[in-house]
Amino acid sequence: MAGQHTPRIALAASAAFPEGAGGDGLLARALTDRGASAAWAVWNDPEVDWSAFDLVVLRATWDYPDHIDEFRAWLRSPAVATRLVNPTNLVLGNLHKGYLADLGELAVPTIVVPKGMTVDLGRLRWRDSVVKPAVGVGGFGAVRATGQADLDKLNVNGTVSLDGANVELDFEEITVDGIIRMIQSGMSMWTRRPSWSS
Repeated sequence: MAGQHTPRIALAASAAFPEGAGGDGLLARALTDRGASAAWAVWNDPEVDWSAFDLVVLRATWDYPDHIDEFRAWLRSPAVATRLVNPTNLVLGNLHKGYLADLGELAVPTIVVPKGMTVDLGRLRWRDSVVKPAVGVGGFGAVRATGQADLDKLNVNGTVSLDGANVELDFEEITVDGIIRMIQSGMSMWTRRPSWSS
């Protein structure tokens, strides 16, 4: 049809995963099959003209914790913010996992520990806990069945965390056919391991 616009969709990725991970290739093909022009673009590549796209979809921007200030600025840039599928403020609010503490009974019990500070893990009376960077992906920097030294190494000594840490109650888990069932205080959740995880 003459004059019909073909939507241009940017699938934002990182340099380590320039064409996504796992089944992300299926998304690009599905968009193309539906008449869109889908292209992978590394979020911090200065050669990418984001204003040339109609939509920007966050897919594999896995290195953002290492470049958090640059990533936040990129999200706020007019060429990206006006095209981002998810509202910019929603994405920005989810970068720091401190929001988990605000979800109450809907989430894993979580304590947010600001950068440079600590809490006495013994006073939590949790059987086991997980300590992880408050800004992170894929479990990088997370330590399970932690002790006080693990939290202090991460958050006070600054070996991994730049934006503080989360301390979360560790769940018992049972894996059945690739599905992990997590059980805690009568609450149960089901989740699948991502196909790209090891």
